[in-house]
Amino acid sequence: MTSYMGSTYCSIPEKIPLLHSDSQIEYSNENNDRLILEQFYRSTGGSEWIKQDNWLDDQIDICSWYGITCSPAVVYRSIGKDVRGFVTKLQLVENNLVGF
Repeated sequence: MTSYMGSTYCSIPEKIPLLHSDSQIEYSNENNDRLILEQFYRSTGGSEWIKQDNWLDDQIDICSWYGITCSPAVVYRSIGKDVRGFVTKLQLVENNLVGF
């Protein structure tokens, strides 16, 4: 196994993708982001990380997990819905991440 020391930056999308299903409008990546980050946590030895504040807590928004930065939330007045920000940065430097 090797340790990873670094950070990843993601660009902020110009538009937030929305799914239209019947009369509901949903933020399409809200659950996907959580699932991807949960898999990342498990595959990099998250239970052994030095800092893992809030990770995998279903009651806490992923933008409040240690090392996660999100873009600001957006309010869509036309649909009356607040959409939380996208994950834009993971910063877990020297946090004992491991992987293959």
